[in-house]
Amino acid sequence: MRWGVFGDAHGNLQGLQAVVQALRAAGVDGYLNLGDTVGYGADPNACCDLVREIGAVSVLGNHDLAAIGGPGLEWFNETARTALNWTRNHLSADHLAWLANLPTSVQLDELAATHSSLPQPTEWRYIDTALEAGVTLAAAGRRLVTPVYNADLAAGMVTNLALAGQLPLVMQVQYSSAQTGWTSELGEGEFELLYSGPVQAAWRVVKLLAGGVEVTRTVRAGRDVLEVQTTVANSVAGLHNRIYTARVEGQYLDSQGRRATVDGVGEMEIDSSAVDWLSYGNERGGLLMVPDRQLGLSYWDISGWWGGFGFHHHPAASRETWLFGPTPWTTAQADAAAAALATPLVVDWAE
Repeated sequence: MRWGVFGDAHGNLQGLQAVVQALRAAGVDGYLNLGDTVGYGADPNACCDLVREIGAVSVLGNHDLAAIGGPGLEWFNETARTALNWTRNHLSADHLAWLANLPTSVQLDELAATHSSLPQPTEWRYIDTALEAGVTLAAAGRRLVTPVYNADLAAGMVTNLALAGQLPLVMQVQYSSAQTGWTSELGEGEFELLYSGPVQAAWRVVKLLAGGVEVTRTVRAGRDVLEVQTTVANSVAGLHNRIYTARVEGQYLDSQGRRATVDGVGEMEIDSSAVDWLSYGNERGGLLMVPDRQLGLSYWDISGWWGGFGFHHHPAASRETWLFGPTPWTTAQADAAAAALATPLVVDWAE
């Protein structure tokens, strides 16, 4: 398939019309929009209309995100802030909803696309070094697809975790700590496929991060279950895994009966050292995470992140099992699933 690729229209209708006309004349089979459809220019609604009219596969850009109420405007320069405030007030409700539901990255056969970088599609990071370019390229083409759920395997992280046929519930799961500067998992790494078959697949990634911290992540995937095991060497602060949810309202629930609405408004910290499971879900489905041991957990819900969960272990090792459901998990369902995972298999080895 021959794609017509464009991006950064930024509300410039005349410029976008010229690009689409040129791509049509070139006889492309489809259109791929790399984001930032709005911002700066005076025609954000018309640009959204045109992109949707031609059926372009689109990803979210950082200006798109800010225009729908995403990260703080302080991230942008004065000109961009002024334009984004105007754009936010002039976008129609329909286009606001359309932008809010765009993914941050897409996989189209052998083509992967994002506005930012594939390993960190929500951090809007400029790719300025050969290392960052290498990590992004290494992430392309690695995707897990089962009949129940799918995910991208960007640079060894689990990203865009979603039920089959749905938009993502979780944008990324990563390691960060004070030693690594609380940055994402940019760093050198080796990817090894351990086995792949009709029932289960497994792979291992070893990465050397900033501060000399070495992270080893082993992932085992089944039809309806995902297990993520992480160990860290040379870390003085234990293990700090972080989960970033998608930017759509959802419900948080844990084994202590605590509930919260994840909506990007406000901030909330939870002392959950005794948590046995946590769940997150909305109309896209439900995810249940069950750790192999009780964990220390903090939860935050601030504009720009739309909810996140950070958790740590001592010693520096963790294993979490993810289960999936078409609707958010109830307390009874989650308790039963966690109990089943805690019950070891009994093998009667008769001679």
